[in-house]
Amino acid sequence: MHIFFSDLDGTLLTDKKEITPRTKKAIDTFVAAGNRFIISTGRPLQSALDTQKRLGLTYPGNYVSAYNGALIYDSAAGKTLYETGIALDLIQPALEIADACHVHIQAYQDRYIICRNYNADLQYYRDHISMPAIITDDMLSELSSPPWKLMAIDVESRSRLETFHSRLTEELGAYMKPVFSGPHYVDIFPVNAGKGKSLIQLCRLLQIPVENSVAAGDEENDIPMIEAAGCGICMCNGKDEVKKIADVITQDDNNHDGLVPFLEKLS
Repeated sequence: MHIFFSDLDGTLLTDKKEITPRTKKAIDTFVAAGNRFIISTGRPLQSALDTQKRLGLTYPGNYVSAYNGALIYDSAAGKTLYETGIALDLIQPALEIADACHVHIQAYQDRYIICRNYNADLQYYRDHISMPAIITDDMLSELSSPPWKLMAIDVESRSRLETFHSRLTEELGAYMKPVFSGPHYVDIFPVNAGKGKSLIQLCRLLQIPVENSVAAGDEENDIPMIEAAGCGICMCNGKDEVKKIADVITQDDNNHDGLVPFLEKLS
């Protein structure tokens, strides 16, 4: 048995956020052969589940790793298997760093985005991730428990996000990890989370040797699971730093069934 961990955006999904018929058929055949297919994404859980359902990827014994591994969910049983969050007393310092760098920052609670302003950055995000937002001057008052992740967004300036990334790493890196998950996004999650750690946890839970795992991605936040997997795949449309650590690079991109040869080989 093999277990295949796939990122969504830029990997499994096309740029139009769809899955091609050929890729869908390859996954169906892979699962029918007795293997496991896992969505591993930085997206919120509800967005991952909605995508899973919309694309017909709801197989028996399905699991989702959301928020960059901060939450592992049994989507067949409808229950959370593991979760961790950013301590509430660290939220304000992170907000202050975001303000100093002039980038938008948001948190997540239940099925809501929590942030202080409705701006172009939030609108850009919601154009891709359809989640309701709570706008409040006091984000902490809306956070009843440690959030699974924070996200910094800047649709205008990559350099501001890079400054934010550096400052957060320097000042709060002992507690939370910032990683780029796209050209306009920096995901921030607890240091005890990450896609690599969730891959190892699920392999242990399902009693599948880690050497039988395959992981595919394209962005910086995918690096830990690509490194942890028995075989790590970077999409040919992926970032250079991801290609450097991958075992193999796809011949075709996310719009042209790049994962299909690997799924077919294991089916």
